Amino acid sequence: ARYNKKKRGPYKEAIRQAQSEARSQMTPNSTNDVLKVCGSPREVNVLS
Repeated sequence: ARYNKKKRGPYKEAIRQAQSEARSQMTPNSTNDVLKVCGSPREVNVLS
């Protein structure tokens, strides 16, 4: 795992950020909110 640290540093951080964003938008308690976000201009920014 040590020799992978340098290689996966920034990449791992980017994945972690993307996962945290996905979790914040897709929490089980806010399913309705996620559907609303899908139709908002904000979603376009996420995809682009």
